[in-house]
Amino acid sequence: MKTLISTIMALCSITVHADWYYVAAVTDYNKITAHLADPAADQKDIQIRIANLENIENIQNDRIKVLFSGAEPQQLAREILEHQVVWIDRLEVNNGENVANVYPSYDQVLRAFTERRIGGTYSISPAVMQKIKRVSSRMLFKLATETPNRNPRQTVRSNIPENGSHSYDLGWYENEYSRALFVYDALDWFKHEGQYLPVKVQDVYIGWLDAYMNASGVDALSFEIKIQDMQKRSALYRDFYFDE
Repeated sequence: MKTLISTIMALCSITVHADWYYVAAVTDYNKITAHLADPAADQKDIQIRIANLENIENIQNDRIKVLFSGAEPQQLAREILEHQVVWIDRLEVNNGENVANVYPSYDQVLRAFTERRIGGTYSISPAVMQKIKRVSSRMLFKLATETPNRNPRQTVRSNIPENGSHSYDLGWYENEYSRALFVYDALDWFKHEGQYLPVKVQDVYIGWLDAYMNASGVDALSFEIKIQDMQKRSALYRDFYFDE
């Protein structure tokens, strides 16, 4: 009986409400400022924590990306929710904080993700991710087992002949530690820039990087040039829509 009374009292102390709300601002990936969308109702802004996002509480605000692909969570929440009318269900006061389930319209979610796709913010395909894992593992192995080059080249193109009659030193491409460092820099660029390219372009880039680790001599030089050229010219690919 005491348990039943306690449960009833707890339920009575919680305000539960469901209605359409206008989102005035997104203050965090799981927090919004909103007011009732009904013009006849009190439109005072309230802060609401999104209860149905609680399963990602461990995401840190200073993360550049969620995992290796995808969007920074607060930015994505803003694109989907800010200045939109959303359905808010089970609005409760929990320890002095408004908490509710928030449901944006399907059309708005689709629009936000479509704009990201056309704008170039693509996901990494499973095939590309598998190549990345393979390249990363081999890179770490080389860094752990190989010896640094005491006299690395200063620039990639400094030793490239203008025509076939010139000779040049390929020692850099035979040093596995130096090659692993190049792979590290290439993966770092992909994390911050390359993952926003169309998947087909990502696949070409990571394919070159994968092949680079198996190549030697002139072939390794060729792949290094291709990889760096892609980095320099990658912005062009964001301006086009590629059918997948």
